[in-house]
Amino acid sequence: MKFLQYAYNKNSKKEYPVMSLDDVKIHCNHDTEPLTALNNWNRRRDKINYDNVLFEMYTENIDVMEQFFGIEGLEKRLCFVPFATEEKDAYRLSMYPGQKYFWETVNSNAGNGPNCIEYNCLSLVLGMSAGRRE
Repeated sequence: MKFLQYAYNKNSKKEYPVMSLDDVKIHCNHDTEPLTALNNWNRRRDKINYDNVLFEMYTENIDVMEQFFGIEGLEKRLCFVPFATEEKDAYRLSMYPGQKYFWETVNSNAGNGPNCIEYNCLSLVLGMSAGRRE
């Protein structure tokens, strides 16, 4: 993992480090210093249980969704989309008034615990009443 650059968070009005792991950029938006970000990354990385990983993503592109579901070996996966689909582990989300971008919809509607509006991701993975919040 190596430091690439700083990015600017408009909400917090702070710069944060952007690191790279091969060809993947990791935005460490909770840290302000590269060394702190790297230490936090390593601490979190060491806790990963590679036998029990959830792969979660969102996309507005049906081709990207199909590529995601075409990856072999992903047992636990969720994909949030703004369109109807028959894909078993894809869930349609509708935008609420005032939301301009699909990521806003995903962040407010799908999560863990009582703060998610539409879907509880953990319940979806465990198959508990389809994870839908009523």
